[in-house]
Amino acid sequence: MEIFVSPYGVIITALICSTILIIILKGGHAKFGKLEVGKNQKDKPTKKRTLTILEAEELADRTKSHALKMEEIVRLAFIYQMRQYDETQNDIVGKLKNIFKDIVPEVETTNKMEYKSFNSRVVLIMELKVRPLIKEWFHINHYYNYEVEEQRDYIAGKIIVIQQILLETLEDDWCSSTITFKSVKDRYIKEVEEIESSIFRCFNQAFKISRDCQASLLEEKLKHQKFEEGMLTSSC
Repeated sequence: MEIFVSPYGVIITALICSTILIIILKGGHAKFGKLEVGKNQKDKPTKKRTLTILEAEELADRTKSHALKMEEIVRLAFIYQMRQYDETQNDIVGKLKNIFKDIVPEVETTNKMEYKSFNSRVVLIMELKVRPLIKEWFHINHYYNYEVEEQRDYIAGKIIVIQQILLETLEDDWCSSTITFKSVKDRYIKEVEEIESSIFRCFNQAFKISRDCQASLLEEKLKHQKFEEGMLTSSC
């Protein structure tokens, strides 16, 4: 069903419907996968019937609505997945801010600019380096194919990648005169389980959303197939 959820799905669907309509009106026959349109076929328990113009138009409209519904299901799934990341990003930024404050408790009063600069760097790293990767991973939306062990290994790998990006970029840009990067990293390692748990929850939910998305796509597909069969076939 990838063709129906692509950016060109509606255009392609319209062309297919137009072709079907021409075939029906001219009394011809064609086969599209399991769907046959036109004259009766031999040795079939059901027979294809010629649609009226109004019925053909209704089928075309319903096919277009079906394609749009499939696209909407995928679009919403991606939005819900990114919302999970938004929560995770806020969680990670908050934990790093607290690490900085715990190491230098008076930093908010003695060196506000440095504290704000640190917070801004963390946010920029998450927004400009981590978020694009997350969007790429989620946009593929293939998580429904994973077995339990594959899912666990996949998430563990992404947790490593995200933390490497965060810590390595912070170290490269480190310019604090108040504390060293090593002191922040050492404290980060002590609290790494909480941060990893936050990332794990994000991906775990993304997998669930992907599977729910596929279930909705299948339900919509079967619903539309049933409608098509009802219109294009009649009992012998």
